[in-house]
Amino acid sequence: VLGTVERGVLFKLSEAIFSRKSPQALSLVGEAFKSGLDPALFLKEFATHFREILLARFGGAESLKNLGVLGDDAIELQRQAGMVSEYDLQDLIQVAREGADSALRSGYPKYALEALVVRMATREPVAEIAQIVAGLSKMAGSGAGVQRSQPAPVAVQNAQVQTPKTGSM
Repeated sequence: VLGTVERGVLFKLSEAIFSRKSPQALSLVGEAFKSGLDPALFLKEFATHFREILLARFGGAESLKNLGVLGDDAIELQRQAGMVSEYDLQDLIQVAREGADSALRSGYPKYALEALVVRMATREPVAEIAQIVAGLSKMAGSGAGVQRSQPAPVAVQNAQVQTPKTGSM
């Protein structure tokens, strides 16, 4: 159970981030702070929430059970963990942890948190290397975007080269 931050707010916030809805994410952060919530507490619980999503995805119900997360909360964590690819989730977890650490050290933690949720909600999805290679192979095979140049002219093999004659002394 997370301290004084309602778990529902964190679920709504992570859903907004995964759905790439930055206005909704900012609104949720603003609402959380209207009640006088301590930014440091919120940041710690925000980071913990994303850790739980990571564990839900890669460790399943057993990992959540070991944390004491059961019932509807465990089900919702697992549902949200499935909203993005494994690669996106790993990247978002790192961004959340590093951003929360940075915001905790900031003189303006609320502003840092707002910037963090916007960054998380607007970042481009991580592409798998296999997808990138397949796309490049497809482009090369179709000739799309590939400019082929003519080979450089080959020098005539038996060309005679004349050397300047030097004067005798």
